[in-house]
Amino acid sequence: MADHDAHGWYEDDEFWTTMEPLLFPEERIAKADEEVEQVAALIDLPGGSAVLDLCCGVGRHSAAFARLGHAVTGVDRTTAFLASARERAAGLDVEFVHGDMRDFRREGAFDAAVSLFTSFGYFEAPDDDACVLRNVCASLRPGGAFVIDLHGKETIARIFQPRGWDSAIVDGQEVFLLEEREPVEAWDYMMNRWVFVGPTTRREWRLKLRLYSARELTELALASGFTQATAFGSWAGDPYGPDARRLVVVARK
Repeated sequence: MADHDAHGWYEDDEFWTTMEPLLFPEERIAKADEEVEQVAALIDLPGGSAVLDLCCGVGRHSAAFARLGHAVTGVDRTTAFLASARERAAGLDVEFVHGDMRDFRREGAFDAAVSLFTSFGYFEAPDDDACVLRNVCASLRPGGAFVIDLHGKETIARIFQPRGWDSAIVDGQEVFLLEEREPVEAWDYMMNRWVFVGPTTRREWRLKLRLYSARELTELALASGFTQATAFGSWAGDPYGPDARRLVVVARK
């Protein structure tokens, strides 16, 4: 059994490669085109835009943006994910960069940037999240939009379950993910215990994720250089109200 400390869990490549089939099943990858079309409509993205896909993972959204005719740069720190992404985007206008989201910055290079599928809030220090926002703001052209998609404190509180499980078929055999969740530090963080169980292996990780309310995230975006920040309840632009499915913040430079 591997019991990994909650600090710096996102830097463990074994975690990401182990979880890839559970995080990115085929049905989730198949939804990428529809999701990207919603995001593009939400921010009124012009055709042929330069798009930054931050924490692009296996490249499902990067490839979908490229299929819409955009020039895409995908950034991720996990080498194995980037290898999958390059295969998925073969023949498309996508550049993949191996790097940490806290370090990536290209002054005025992009018309839009996205951070989708809860890839924001990994770092324990709030200053790290602010650093990411400042870098993205600097990387956008005037009027550019940054779309951040995650679960907010409000949406999590409504659907919260302390335990859950999922499964996937890997190399013809079923594997399982068991999850335990606990809000800590006055709901500033969610402490997660993930246990992966395969036919011959068992791995355990502890994940500490920072939680934001709509107000907290929009105010952080404004304090980091954006001139506007609006919260929505879905990629389709639904209001961030009692029925919100996600916290989707659109921050404009």
